[in-house]
Amino acid sequence: MHFKPLLNEGKPFCHIHTQRHNTLSLVWVLHWGQNLLSKRTRHHCHRTRNYPPNWRNYRHSVVPCGTLFLLLFFQILQTTVAENSRGLFISATTASEVTALPKYVAAARRATFSPSPDDTIINSFVLSPISSKKGFAYRALDSLLPIIAKNNNDSSRRIYVGTNWRSNSELHMRDTYCGQLVFNETFAKADADDSARIATEFVTRYPNVHFSWYITPENFLNHLAVGCQSSELWNNTYVNGTTLSKALGKYLNTWTQALNKVKLSKHFLWSPSCPETSYRNNASNYSTLVYKKKLLDGLVVLLKEAPLLDTLVIQDAIGKASNVSINGDVHYNVVAKDTLLHAKVAKEAMLLVGRGGEEGMAVARSAVKINMEMFLRAGRRIPASDIVDMVSDPLENARRVEEYLVGGFHLGPSWEIQDWYKQTLIGKNWTSKCRQWTPCIHSKWAPPCCS
Repeated sequence: MHFKPLLNEGKPFCHIHTQRHNTLSLVWVLHWGQNLLSKRTRHHCHRTRNYPPNWRNYRHSVVPCGTLFLLLFFQILQTTVAENSRGLFISATTASEVTALPKYVAAARRATFSPSPDDTIINSFVLSPISSKKGFAYRALDSLLPIIAKNNNDSSRRIYVGTNWRSNSELHMRDTYCGQLVFNETFAKADADDSARIATEFVTRYPNVHFSWYITPENFLNHLAVGCQSSELWNNTYVNGTTLSKALGKYLNTWTQALNKVKLSKHFLWSPSCPETSYRNNASNYSTLVYKKKLLDGLVVLLKEAPLLDTLVIQDAIGKASNVSINGDVHYNVVAKDTLLHAKVAKEAMLLVGRGGEEGMAVARSAVKINMEMFLRAGRRIPASDIVDMVSDPLENARRVEEYLVGGFHLGPSWEIQDWYKQTLIGKNWTSKCRQWTPCIHSKWAPPCCS
């Protein structure tokens, strides 16, 4: 970036022109370590007594140098804030448990400090799910909303609300990812109606809360590329990626439209997950290039079917794919590079359907961000009751965030507030406080890592 003062009648100017149309372009690229201005923008400030001979071509591109530096200062400030920002998921149904609620209240209070104890600025909260088979999460919402929604008409901190995890129908609990979406014609409407009922209950009880909708159904992104195998309910029929993508898109469209009828929303946030296995090294007989192309095609099909989805926050799956041994050693089945592969494809898909913002858009405001899982897993995966979750290493999380920033992505809402809260309590001394396995205490790690 070259700055040479341009003087005319004693007034300094910087004229900025691009290779295309010679128009003013202040598009800032915020990738870690890269130039602050896009590659297609060239800056020239010449020291001369007169405008250049073709100055009329640039007359709309001339701004005072002081203004340029002021814009640069605020852009750097915004970048710094964005790098230290994230949102937090709050499981309202879990928080409604009598023993859990005080911990959630304490975590919410800590998260609303600015900055928080770990120097993180919490810029959004996702309350999801707010209902389960046990009913609506009144106890948690009545306690937490006055904390996190205080003055929430300020756009600097957004609130998203997700209704239910799935329909309470026993049939819907089986084979949700594949066969239900494709073969069950009543599945989408039944789930959307149930979601709308819960949404109406929320809006009626909390009419003054400003919020947007979060779409609670979760799906693994790899299914959009490689397809899936339906259960015995559907004769174990194989469903290809394109068919599944279209069916899932229609399902999400039914869901978002139903919520929009309850309350109009400017934003609809969805958080699909990366797979728990790596697709970077010819996994599942797919080369990386073939996998990325099929995933891109699937996402484009899905997004065209669900036009209200405007924000994707990709679960990095690093927490749920991790494995902690009884000695406390952590094995990661997927890493940040796997997350970035899926995030970049998702960003390309959003741009292709016109929902990625303007080309060169600052990544801090991108339509695709990362949901960083702040937990680790131990124990058997089946049955689910045997899974043991514990808070992840804050230092490892920091390294992960840096990799995401280098790859061009910021954190969005991340799972979950209790894991983040425990990290603020543990601080950098995670190893000595957490890496001690205590099988005598219900096969869990020592407090405060999973208490």
